Amino acid sequence: MTALQTANTLAPVLFAQVPGLFTALTVALGAVMGSFLTCAAWRAPRGDSLWAPPSHCPHCGTTLGVADLVPVLSWVAARGRCRHCGVGVSARYPLIELATVALSVGLGALTGANLHYFGGLPVVGLWVFVALVGLEHKRLALKTLAVAVAASALWGWALL
Repeated sequence: MTALQTANTLAPVLFAQVPGLFTALTVALGAVMGSFLTCAAWRAPRGDSLWAPPSHCPHCGTTLGVADLVPVLSWVAARGRCRHCGVGVSARYPLIELATVALSVGLGALTGANLHYFGGLPVVGLWVFVALVGLEHKRLALKTLAVAVAASALWGWALL
């Protein structure tokens, strides 16, 4: 048995020990992925770094702390406003985060608690990124689209 086969066999056993653990994991991973993709879809087409500067309010420039970056909950707690200057924050942030949560949970329901889920989640993320950039900027980068298609084909092949 290969290491991948062993991991694929152990994951369902681990998650079966604690009811709801896999669902909680899919929710958390989906929310974090949505938060990152929202930032990436905003920065990448503009040529900005995904890593620096840290997340900040576009109005007042204040660097956001950990309490400001909890997907969905921070936006709800701050009532859709920057905690520092009070300017409204677009509802697109929590909506995208919730959409990626739904996609992550759906993928988990489709694949189960195994490596197919963890291999498929980045593929789903690539397609969310392609969609966000396409919708916001009305253009698609062929390189990104090619990577998403190739990743989808590889993941599909791995499912066989």
